[in-house]
Order: sequence, then structure tokens, then C-alpha cells
Amino acid sequence: FSSFVMHEQKEEEDWKVGELNLKREVRVRVKQHVLRLQQDAKSSQCGAVVWEVSVIVARLLALDVIPCCKDVIGRRVLELGAGCCLSGMALALHGAEVTFTDIPELVPHLEANVQKNLSHLPNWNVVAYDWLRPLPVKLQYRYDIIIATD
Repeated sequence: FSSFVMHEQKEEEDWKVGELNLKREVRVRVKQHVLRLQQDAKSSQCGAVVWEVSVIVARLLALDVIPCCKDVIGRRVLELGAGCCLSGMALALHGAEVTFTDIPELVPHLEANVQKNLSHLPNWNVVAYDWLRPLPVKLQYRYDIIIATD
């Protein structure tokens, strides 16, 4: 996958594969979209930074090579531990209805990233969810796809 990721990089993006990408904001290209992701390398929360696996998964989602994630228009997606929300945003850009979740301390971070990149779309929401607590009522739905990449 690393050769695929390397060849897909464009000038508008500043995500460097295999390097520490600790800028406050990084740009990641997912097909025709350049997503701007805020991150905080000084945070004690691991979800406050973009993880390379989420970049790879977002690009694979954009190529429609993950069988369960083809034709996602109108499908309900739950992203657990969304962090910087990259994978879920890739699905939302392809028409999925995405619910982004992470611990309460990271919810403002999630909301800022999703709002910055998906404000033109109505098909998303952010819900605080700590896996050590009971499932919130807002998440007691049936989801078509559940992802956890960031």
C-alpha cells in the first residue's frame, strides 16, 4: 500500500507518508477533495493527531476497493474513535450518513475538523462516546458499516 499512497500524493497535499506529520494543520487529498485536518501533537490524547492508517483507509475507500464500503450512498456509518475523522469524512463525501464518535474530551476537535470539511453536507453528526461507559441513546441505532481506523 505504501507505493500506492506515495503515487497518489499531489501538490495541494502536505501529508508525507512515513514521516512525522506534526503540523497544526495537514492537508490530505482524497480523490478530488483536499481535506484540511487540525491536529494537536502536544495533546495527551492519541486521537488528536492524524494516523497514517486513516490516510491509507480513506484513499482505499475513495477507490471503492473495500467490499463492504462500495456504494455507500445513504448507508449509515458509525466511526468509533474517530480522532481527526479522516476515514469517516471520506465515506461522507461519497454519500454515507456518518456518525463520528470519540471520548468527550476530543469532541470539540472532531466537530472542528468535520465542520471545516463537511459543512456543505447534511449527512453527519458528532457524538461523545467513551467505550468504558454505557452506549448513549444517540448511538442506539442500526448501522450498516462500523469503522475504527484513527
